[in-house]
Amino acid sequence: MIKAGADVHRTGSEGSTALITASENLQERCVALLMAAGADPNATNAHGMNAMQMALATEEEDRSGEAMANVLSLLQPTATDEEMDQLIQEALR
Repeated sequence: MIKAGADVHRTGSEGSTALITASENLQERCVALLMAAGADPNATNAHGMNAMQMALATEEEDRSGEAMANVLSLLQPTATDEEMDQLIQEALR
């Protein structure tokens, strides 16, 4: 769909972009493709949360260590100091 010209910045009813939704669901390949297509990792949804924050808010039982690490590494260059602190805390658990 991206190749066909889909708008990677388009938002759904909750204000989430495809990148926010993919991050929340730890869909690593989608996150990688959306980032490569220029999706804005700093965009926020209607609740004021960006892709990094939504990935970190994923229910603990849904987290796969590898999937979480891969999604966060794709989003990490855009992390705020607070998010980086949270990433470090999560990694130390």
